Amino acid sequence: MHEYNSQLEHLHLKEYGRNIQKIAQYIQGLEEKEKQSRMAQTLVELMKQINPNSKDNLDYDHMIWDHLYFVSDLKLDLIDSPYPKPETKIQPAPKKVDYSNGSIRFLHYGKNVELLIQKAIKMEDAEERETATIHIARLMKKFYCTWNKENVENEVILNHIQLMSGKKLSLDPEKVNDENLLSLPKLLNTPNNSSYSTPKNNGRKGYSQQQNRRRKK
Repeated sequence: MHEYNSQLEHLHLKEYGRNIQKIAQYIQGLEEKEKQSRMAQTLVELMKQINPNSKDNLDYDHMIWDHLYFVSDLKLDLIDSPYPKPETKIQPAPKKVDYSNGSIRFLHYGKNVELLIQKAIKMEDAEERETATIHIARLMKKFYCTWNKENVENEVILNHIQLMSGKKLSLDPEKVNDENLLSLPKLLNTPNNSSYSTPKNNGRKGYSQQQNRRRKK
């Protein structure tokens, strides 16, 4: 009859597999303590071959013997063990914390923008709160354009910042448009930038003047 892993006994240390655990259980059932200790030593050597990646550990031998005890669920009681039996079992791995994005209203702005908005809401000084709101709106516009690969009207950003702040943050649309508060810096086109252009005469004018002076002399 086929056995499914879900029906078998829990593996105490998965890196050693089920066969090592079965051998440990067999050793555990031996009545002669000396024979039990000899077989435990042999099993430790086998476990070293299965788990050689930890040899750089200064307490490598001690660690493998601890693993033997853990594999046996701390039920082995050896008389010739070079190390004492651990008092507690291996701590279980921490539970995986699922990433939650259900509370993020606009994914392209991200959670950090929401946190910035909450900080701006708490600002008591009206001027500082407006300045912070302008910087946040500018950042939101940059994220929106990066995400959607297209430009966006200022009114859309102002509407979003109102929604995300529960209407506690707002900017005057006319002031934003008149003063161009949400403008994003444009990338310089290096070839057409005058600071990188080469002089048209390539210095030839100066060169010809030097030649004329020499001829006159």
